[in-house]
Amino acid sequence: QEYFRGHDDDVLQIAVHPSRDKVASSQIASFAHRSPPIYVWDVASKNILSTLQGFHRRKVTLLSFNSSGQFLVSVGGDERHSVCVFDWKKRTTIFSANGHLDDVYHICHNPLDPLEFTQVGNKHVKFWQYRDEEGRIGGMRQTKNMSREWRQAEPQVVACVTYSREGFPIIGLEDGHIFFYG
Repeated sequence: QEYFRGHDDDVLQIAVHPSRDKVASSQIASFAHRSPPIYVWDVASKNILSTLQGFHRRKVTLLSFNSSGQFLVSVGGDERHSVCVFDWKKRTTIFSANGHLDDVYHICHNPLDPLEFTQVGNKHVKFWQYRDEEGRIGGMRQTKNMSREWRQAEPQVVACVTYSREGFPIIGLEDGHIFFYG
């Protein structure tokens, strides 16, 4: 058995690169790393290919590579659940924004559009697109005041998200319902 030993505190998230030969992993902040690092490393050699650090505070709770593997999205454990999109090879931030005040539970990239992902969590669904350096964002929050034709469920925990074969988001709600967009 082999181990990646780059972290110095609790590992909170792992994302596998689409090529399956690289992994990104994140941790909580530590005495040595006040800004929690994200490491992208080679599965075979365990060598660190990239260290992404300086944006998040406290911890990094979610990671997701896009379908091309060029970009890595992270969600932080701060009070705004900040979202950051990195070009991990260049070690640069493509864009960053506040994720949501409520907890974020899952993020998933659209397999047909490498520049789009969906974020879900406590009483919210948020759609993101990053088309240029400014990052285009689109979002929707479940609310009790939504128009009748759009209101499908009372606000609740949105636990998970995936995409259909056609590239449409599918979300799972805490009451057991599956909600299809498209």
